Amino acid sequence: DYDTVKEIIETSIASGGLKLFMPRSVNPEQIGRLNTNKTFINLTKQEDNEQVFTNIFHSILEQDNLFKIFCEKFRENKTFNSSESFKVFREVKVVEGRMDVCAESENQRVIIENKINSGLNGLRPVDNTTQLTTYYNWGKEKLTEPLCFVVVPNYRKSEILREIRQK
Repeated sequence: DYDTVKEIIETSIASGGLKLFMPRSVNPEQIGRLNTNKTFINLTKQEDNEQVFTNIFHSILEQDNLFKIFCEKFRENKTFNSSESFKVFREVKVVEGRMDVCAESENQRVIIENKINSGLNGLRPVDNTTQLTTYYNWGKEKLTEPLCFVVVPNYRKSEILREIRQK
């Protein structure tokens, strides 16, 4: 949990409880054997934490023109008015759920949902819809059709596509 980790760090700084990190020296002959595929997310053991990816994704997309570039690149024949000004949000609560990342202009909404480990959530037995239906319906409240993305790791793509088709 991000808030818990943040609180531990802030408390440790305030109490002077943080220890100086002294990296060990590495033999130059060992460098070729180090795993170069590891990222800081792996090092912090957060590779399965969807909120971490949401925060990173949001912080990237709200920079300059990156949101528009992302949408134009991945829109797949859907309408996207790049001349409009979009505000990018993260963890936005709607009627029955919380969108990971969304954006809104005067005429259009964009929904971006991360699915790192979870499947389609919020399945309602009454009408067999998921959270994605709720988010899509929220997006339809604007003049232009919403632009919707589901971001998944490559190894989960077929699983999520199957769920979307079924539900």
